[in-house]
Amino acid sequence: MAAARFAFDLLRRREFTDPASLVSIIDGGLRQAAARIDDVLAGARVRGGVVSLVRVFPRLMLDEIGAALHPQADAKQIAIIVEAQTDLTGHADARLLRSALENLASNAVKFSCAGGTVKLAALTRGQHLVFEVSDSCGGIDEAVIDRLFRPFVQGGDERSGD
Repeated sequence: MAAARFAFDLLRRREFTDPASLVSIIDGGLRQAAARIDDVLAGARVRGGVVSLVRVFPRLMLDEIGAALHPQADAKQIAIIVEAQTDLTGHADARLLRSALENLASNAVKFSCAGGTVKLAALTRGQHLVFEVSDSCGGIDEAVIDRLFRPFVQGGDERSGD
């Protein structure tokens, strides 16, 4: 939000050389703020036991997530592979599912070694829809695994939030 407010102040005072880049900064900041608010609201819904189950299309969702991550993946020469049948469907809270998958996939790209592969997959096991995200990051330190599922805990030193 700080970058968006700064860019907005420059636009308001008409102190800029490239208004398009300032608009882009504001747009990005507002999108990030909206995503954070959505995450907080989603967490509150889960804690309150309120979820909205709708029909989801895993292949479409994974394709969209993979496409959104291509700029970061391309910069590290990481291949993103999506494996899911096109006719596969299930029922889930689409917003919560997408948020979880985006987080896992983003971390997979962020922590994978250059030239690696990130695989996003959906399949069925019995009556359950299963999502798998695999990467080439080398694994998670066994000493931090138990702590990782606590709020606001991160396992590594990487704190960019990208």
